[in-house]
Amino acid sequence: MPKNSKKTASHNQYGDLCEGFHFRYYTPDKLGRRREKKEPDSHFIAAENRFLDIVVSVLLNRQDLLEDIMCMTNGLEVKLYKGTGFRDFKNDVYFFGRVTHEGDQMFMELATAEVLKGAQKGHEVLNVVVHELVHVLDFLDGQDGLMPGWSRTQAKAYREARDAECLKIKAGKSPIDSYALSSRTEFLAVLAETYFIRPKALKRSSPELFEIMKSFFKVRPEEVGILWEPEEESKPHRTPIKKPRKRAATPKDKKPPVRRKKNKTAGRKHP
Repeated sequence: MPKNSKKTASHNQYGDLCEGFHFRYYTPDKLGRRREKKEPDSHFIAAENRFLDIVVSVLLNRQDLLEDIMCMTNGLEVKLYKGTGFRDFKNDVYFFGRVTHEGDQMFMELATAEVLKGAQKGHEVLNVVVHELVHVLDFLDGQDGLMPGWSRTQAKAYREARDAECLKIKAGKSPIDSYALSSRTEFLAVLAETYFIRPKALKRSSPELFEIMKSFFKVRPEEVGILWEPEEESKPHRTPIKKPRKRAATPKDKKPPVRRKKNKTAGRKHP
């Protein structure tokens, strides 16, 4: 466990070998460089709780997937950065969130403002937690832009529906954001965001993709409670930002094991 990480739940229903989540907290200095805090303040605690609530809700009926995440070697380290985003100074890229791994350790990095305020009507990033959670799921079986456990038949059906929807995205006729065209892995993550945040629009545009997401997560978007769309809601406009940018389950009354405490990268960055 990293030096400043802390365990916040001692009970682990998956056994002693399951590490769960490790949380770490960072604030920017005057130059925007990240400085780790030994103890979280109320802002970080609120972001941590919101993160856990979303993960628990999204994976409510997929205990198997949560167990896979909980039992990864060394667990999943979640780094929370106070603010609207964070900069990778080495590559000069500004992120809302991202997932990386180094050896056997996987990291999820998130901007707290996105965790707390994501999925607001008209906001260009629908939900950074859902987006990065799907990247973690994708990493579980090789980061191939497919959900873990899909059969060849299911993968084929998904690819066909994905390719058809990509044409609609290019034509500006899909509720799925054009960021999905960045790569196969990003399409999957943005699709899941759209399923949970704008399900009605997704179902109208691609009933096939809607049903594929519904079948995989085994939960209705309204059960998760993070959607914002009224029936007539139009697709949010993604305004280019000058800064360059990059983003299991137990019953709702019991949160997964938590510890507060490169490299392939997948995530949401500023365009």
